[in-house]
Amino acid sequence: MARLLEESASEGGGAAAAAASILDSRYSWGRLFVTWCIGVLGNAGMWSFVAIMPAVQVEFETDRAGVSVPYTLTMLGFALGSFAFGKAMDRFGVGKVLIGAAMLIGAGFLIGTFATSLALLSLTQFAVGLGTGTCSSAW
Repeated sequence: MARLLEESASEGGGAAAAAASILDSRYSWGRLFVTWCIGVLGNAGMWSFVAIMPAVQVEFETDRAGVSVPYTLTMLGFALGSFAFGKAMDRFGVGKVLIGAAMLIGAGFLIGTFATSLALLSLTQFAVGLGTGTCSSAW
């Protein structure tokens, strides 16, 4: 970035013009789009279980309190993931940690589709919450 500022300043555009060109560059818009995708897709784990709660209630023949346990664990995973993996991003870099978070969310959703008990579904939702919390701390 410093190199771009120097090149633009040496061409007579000044530092302000160089900063404006960097902010409106194709690379900046690409980063914005990737960040938006991470926000939309990565944070879907936070609300998607609520949409299927009635079906889960019927499938596992439980009441609303019983089916709320997996969602509660999703939110606990979200809180823990935001804290723990936020520090991991500082140490290892955002890209590597987000790849791991995406794999965790995908594995949680995939294994959750084959869950035969509410306990296993709760465990997979906790994993989804960890990954979702990680994505939210990338913002």
